[in-house]
Amino acid sequence: MSKQDTDVVRGAFEAFGKPDFQWFTEHLAEDTLWHVPGHSSFSGDHRGQEALLQFFLRLSRTTGGTYKQDLQEVFGGRGHAVALSVETAQAPDGTRFTERQAFMFYLEAGLIKEVRIFLEDEAAADAFFNKLAHLEKAGLTAAGVAEGGR
Repeated sequence: MSKQDTDVVRGAFEAFGKPDFQWFTEHLAEDTLWHVPGHSSFSGDHRGQEALLQFFLRLSRTTGGTYKQDLQEVFGGRGHAVALSVETAQAPDGTRFTERQAFMFYLEAGLIKEVRIFLEDEAAADAFFNKLAHLEKAGLTAAGVAEGGR
């Protein structure tokens, strides 16, 4: 993996934190695949730039912008990288979630082609994200609370 590819992986975490969705449109392959493990409505394969950006927007909306990834380290070689990160978020009811994660990035020509996420505690992640989905269905998002909604 070149330093340029390592910079792309670091840039992905920086862009997510801002958020800078224009960065993602410039650094994701058109047919990118982002695999989220688990058994919640947030889990599964998010294919293509548009689907992935909608997924990121949903994470932000349902957590009122509290969803964060704190990049700890990036290791790489031969077109792939592993990024270690700490995920944090808060649900509209005040429930907080923190978990360590590993991301396996596959890159081609400097573009993110595929990402697979590995969770420290999949059951805990499922419980938190299922709660978020339930609150979302009820019309209660952290963004709605911040704006005076239910």
